[in-house]
Parts: sequence; structure tokens; C-alpha cells
Amino acid sequence: MKIKNIILSVMLIILFLNINYNAFNIFSENYKNSNFFVGKYDEKWFEYFQSDSETLVISKLMQSEKEGVFSNAGLLTVTNVDGVPNLDVEIRDIYKNGTDKTISFSNYTSQVGFQGIIMGKIANFLSISNENVYNLFRTILSLLFALVLFGILYYIYDEFGVIACVAIFFVCLFSPYLNAFGKNLYWVAFTWFLPMLSMIMLLRYFEKKNIKYNNILVAIVIFILVFIKTTNGNEYITTIGISMIVPLVYYAIKNSWKLKDFITRTIIITIAALLGFCTQIIIWIIQLRSVLGSFPATMDLVKLTIVKRIGTSASSLGGIIDNNSSGYKLLKESMEANVFDVIGKYLVSPIFPFMNSLALILIFFIFLFVFFIFRKKIKETKDYRKCLAINISTLFSLTAPLSWYILAKGHSYVHTHMNHVLWYLPFAILVPASIVLVIKCSCEYFKSENCIKKKGVEL
Repeated sequence: MKIKNIILSVMLIILFLNINYNAFNIFSENYKNSNFFVGKYDEKWFEYFQSDSETLVISKLMQSEKEGVFSNAGLLTVTNVDGVPNLDVEIRDIYKNGTDKTISFSNYTSQVGFQGIIMGKIANFLSISNENVYNLFRTILSLLFALVLFGILYYIYDEFGVIACVAIFFVCLFSPYLNAFGKNLYWVAFTWFLPMLSMIMLLRYFEKKNIKYNNILVAIVIFILVFIKTTNGNEYITTIGISMIVPLVYYAIKNSWKLKDFITRTIIITIAALLGFCTQIIIWIIQLRSVLGSFPATMDLVKLTIVKRIGTSASSLGGIIDNNSSGYKLLKESMEANVFDVIGKYLVSPIFPFMNSLALILIFFIFLFVFFIFRKKIKETKDYRKCLAINISTLFSLTAPLSWYILAKGHSYVHTHMNHVLWYLPFAILVPASIVLVIKCSCEYFKSENCIKKKGVEL
């Protein structure tokens, strides 16, 4: 077996074990209390991260068991315990062990809820305990997420070498957000990276096989993957959309595409992504119409769902939410918050246990500056085009997280405990590769310069 396959296989196993079990104790009380780690990344944080969102799927599993998967048009549900809506981790225990309390269900109407439909079908088919069903789904999601990260690492190893691959592996291993999101039943986080990974693999395939770029094939793949992602929730869609363009930027620069070709290909995959997004919106509206019974009520709910995430003024809430309701004040604050204040929150909070995103951005720009200072000198090195391409595409990838922080300012204002994960789509993952390439090209240049000087002395 090639050394590459051994290294990558070990990485896959470690990532899976860490995502599913915290097997390497990345989240522990010792790390939380150390000077090296910043934040509250302990075992409890790891185990119960986003448990409130996960209860929406667990509630759907409970409802599917009693009423069928397509009850209430297949929407996710909130479990009411003795008449009170409950999004707490208690729902997980009720699902596993049962309860004597009165259970009823109400609709969660912000998305199609495809994950609940699929998991509900599987759970109803399996003849195992609810606890084993829950653990099985978490294990499957952990494995799928580890496989997606493995796919990225495999490409990085081939394209940039083992050092860049190892560096990115440790970024993934020590990321509190990737590891915490990876197994969550609600977020199905592996779907976030699939559009970008599919673009990477298709472009790599076209290049290696010397095959002409196939717009139709790419468009079909992107349509399907964006559709799958958005039926599991529309969160982070702008970031995911930009992340799938990053590979296009890289190959356009690396292989010196014509500007016309790059623009055409970008427009085509953007249209394909929008079609995938709009298709699930239509399905979602049909679901809402089914449970609400009228089209005007459906459109009011659609408007409220959209406004809560991308609204810019509380006036846009007029007529669709009670000004005296408990949620109005927070919605108003989120819509009227200064966008730079929102972005600032995501710059100063840690995205690694030992580093915030601002520090990572500064490190990247230092190496980017070094690259452009010495660009003319390293232009003749073997990996110059790769170095230029990865630096520009990494710079472009900064727009991916920023797009959500700006366009979905309301969502970002409220969810500062989780939206830091967007820095990994894919900026934080690409930075190590860009740094390694700058160092590699610089070393190649200085090595060749020393050889020339030595030959000059000999002559």
C-alpha cells in the first residue's frame, strides 16, 4: 500500500473517531482550563452543542413512530410536553426511554425537513431500540462528514503535497465547530461541503483526463447537491454557494482560462444552484399550504421566515408578527444591528481553541504580502501557478463567510454561538495550503539562487 493511502486512511479514522466520540479528547476540562485553549470547549459543550436544533429531528422521529413520516406534510416538529413546547435535551431522553407525560406535536415550519423524512423512514423500518437508532444516525452522519473532509484532504495531498495535507488535517482535528456540528441530526453538516467538493473533483477529473469542461454535467451535479442541502435547511446557503465557486477561481488561474470561459461557467453553476434552491422553496410552500390551509397564511409565514434572516428593518415585520410578542424585541435588535458590529463579533471570537479568525486572516495576509513582494522572483518556480491560484482563491473565499454575516445579518446577530463555523467554508481550510505553497516556492527560488552562485564560484 502506498504511503499516501496509509496516511490518508489514518486521517479518516482519526477524524471519524473524533467527530463521533471525541476519542482524542480534543474537548476536555483540561484543555478548557489551559492557557493554550480559548473558550468553553469541554465534553459537555461537545455533547450538547445545538441539542435544541437536534430535538426538531428527534421530535419528528417520535411523531413518525406514532403518526407516520408524512404526517403534517413531512415537516419537522416541536414536541410539546404536558402542553408546553420543549426544545431541551430532555426530548432526547424521552425519545430514548419514553415518558408518562402527555406528548403532542406542533410544526416547525422554517424548512422542508428532508432529514426528518429520511431518518423517520429508516427508524420505522429498523427493529432496534430508539437509543440505538439515535446512536446509529449520529454515527452515520459522523462517518459521512469525515468522508467529506477525507475527500478534501485527498485532493490537497495530490495537488499540494503531504505537508499541506497534514496542516489542514490538524485544522479539522482541532476545530471545535467542525467536530461539534459533524454528528448533529439537524444540521447534516456534510451537505454543506458537498457542492464545493464535487466541483473540486470534477475539475480535477477534467484536468487529469484532459477532458473538455462539461457545463451540463457540472450543472446537474450542482443542482442536485444544492437541492439536497436546502431541503435540509437554507442556513448558510450564500456561503455554500460562494464556496463552490472557489475551485473555479483556482483552476481558472492555474490553467489560465479565458475570462469568457470563467464567467460563463460561473454563471451556469450559479443558475443551477438557484434552480436547486427554488425547487425546494416550491416544495416547502406546498407543505406549508397543506398544513395552514390557505395561501395568504402560507405567504405570510414564508415572508416572516425570510425577514427573520435577511430583514434590514423592523418595519418589514409589520403585519406578520405581534409587536408585543416575546420574540419581537430580539428580531428588532437583530435587524437594526450595525453590520460591522456583527462582523466584529465573528472576528474576535475563537474559531480554533487557540486562535480567533482575525489572527488567522492577519497571518494569511502576511504570507500573501510576502508572495506578491517576491512574485517576480519566484515566477519561474515549478509551483508558481499553483501558488498564485491558491492565494487568489483563498482571498476570494473570504467573501463566503462574510456573505452570510452581511446578507443574513439578523441570523448572524442571534446565532453567534455557532456561525463561526462559516470560516471553514472554506477559508480556514485553504489558509494552510496557501502558506505552505508560498514557503515552498520561496525555498525553491532561494535554493536555485544558491546553486547558481555556487556554479559561478566554480567557474
